[in-house]
Amino acid sequence: MQPRNKLLVAGLALLAVACAHSRNNLRNQDYMPAKSRERADTVESRAHVKDAMRSIVICAKGGVSEVDDGISDAQTVALALALRCSTEYQQSIKTFGAAKSDDEETFAIFREKQYSTQSKIETFLPFVMDYRASLRKRNSEKETSTQ
Repeated sequence: MQPRNKLLVAGLALLAVACAHSRNNLRNQDYMPAKSRERADTVESRAHVKDAMRSIVICAKGGVSEVDDGISDAQTVALALALRCSTEYQQSIKTFGAAKSDDEETFAIFREKQYSTQSKIETFLPFVMDYRASLRKRNSEKETSTQ
């Protein structure tokens, strides 16, 4: 699966959880904190999630060629890419977290997990691997055409 598709699937999964949770909360609005009612699934919140996902994809695809030196291991390159796209990554954490969590404590746990080195690697490694595969394919095609 291509990195963009993986990211879309992950984002849609988060959105599905948020939608299901919001529907349950809307049935019990008298018992919901005000912040939860504000986070109810809306067209606007879905648009924010899509925009956050799109910004990570654009940054990662545009930046991977700049940070991949062709020598470093893929995880190191993924971390460099995470640093290059840190603004987009931080915004996506805020957006996904707001859609996913009902209270500050849950959001803090989500945010802490997403800021981990492993989470950054998992997010950006598919872009590195896809880029390297496209380079290998391109080089292979060049070798075939010159023979």
